[in-house]
Amino acid sequence: MVTLNKPFQSANHFDSFCDKGIFYSLCAVIFILPASIALLDSFAALTVFFYLLKRINRLMINWSLAPSNFIERVIFIWKGFAPYPNFLNRPLQFLTLAVLISVIFSQYPGHSLVAFIGKFVKCLFLYFCCIEVLRDQKRIQIFIGVFLLSTFITVLNGIAQNYLGTDLIKGKVVGFENAVSTHRISASFYGANGLGAYLLLGISLVVHFTYSIYFRRKSWGIFLLAVIFLGLLLLCLCWTYSRSSWVGYLVVLVAATCLDSRKIIYTGLLALVLFVFFIPALNQVRHMELINDRIGNNSENYSILEEGGSGRYIFWQKSPFHHPLIAHLGDRP
Repeated sequence: MVTLNKPFQSANHFDSFCDKGIFYSLCAVIFILPASIALLDSFAALTVFFYLLKRINRLMINWSLAPSNFIERVIFIWKGFAPYPNFLNRPLQFLTLAVLISVIFSQYPGHSLVAFIGKFVKCLFLYFCCIEVLRDQKRIQIFIGVFLLSTFITVLNGIAQNYLGTDLIKGKVVGFENAVSTHRISASFYGANGLGAYLLLGISLVVHFTYSIYFRRKSWGIFLLAVIFLGLLLLCLCWTYSRSSWVGYLVVLVAATCLDSRKIIYTGLLALVLFVFFIPALNQVRHMELINDRIGNNSENYSILEEGGSGRYIFWQKSPFHHPLIAHLGDRP
């Protein structure tokens, strides 16, 4: 006779199978991220599927321990799908609540709910999957290695796009972003800002690795390869001409210095790269400064605090008054 709470495999074997499925799917997600949204969503769905499969099997095993009270049983099920304890769990709870409130008060609640489930909740479960399986040094090293390999391919693709005019994966024309030629590389990403944001994580890792290799006096060959990789990353970051990514680059250097004050000379030299090479190139290519918009060589400068940032500040300033619940406030004296 088969009981309902009996797992269809032993807990240890089935958990191991699901953990491998989650881990390999996550590696596929991080590897394919720069190239294909469709494959990214497919592997993300597969990752979440293995996570839910593992948790459902655990609930089946422990169902006999579930309380009889309805509210307590709901809490029991909720805890069954909850992630492992992590210092980010509490901030994410507040973030989820804030996003849910924005969905409720949205002008288009139906579309917002679809986006909340299809995008935010999906990313939330991917976070659950990460802390589920990235719990030992070997897996973390493999995961980072896969990411850096993908980053290296993306960097080579960006360099090829700069010199050949099109990237090698999707054939995207250099600088063709929103139908405007800007001489900015984007590799296989939709736009240059997306590539710049993607490069920041790779830069932060390689900055740490390069310093660690030098500080620990490891192989000089590996150190040279790390320096070359860092140089290629910075070259691509420069060619994005993404000011927001450049500010993020400075934040990365400040964070690295705060975590280890011994890096201050190293990070200071890397910061000089921004001011000595990046900003002059920005003036020549986009005719802009880091904190000012300047269209044309003889045009008037606009501060980002006034009308800069491609007009984003004005949009952010006016957007709350478009909400029907508070739009009337703009008519009050």
